[in-house]
Amino acid sequence: MDEVGAIVAAAGSGLRLRVEPDDITPKALRLLGDKPLVEHAVAMLKAAGVTTIVVVGPANRVPEFKKLLGKSVTVVAG
Repeated sequence: MDEVGAIVAAAGSGLRLRVEPDDITPKALRLLGDKPLVEHAVAMLKAAGVTTIVVVGPANRVPEFKKLLGKSVTVVAG
């Protein structure tokens, strides 16, 4: 089987998705149902057979993204 990789661009601030003016939650960490958007994206890539996944997250949230997504996903600062 061939190796397939994907990059998930998730470093944006999500300004247009803010619920309140002082809300600083990135769009990728907003809940859709029971889990954050970025977790849904990664799950769909894995289900499609993607073997290497790199998530580009906000520089100040990299540890949070790493904890959320686990060791099977590489998280880098964007």
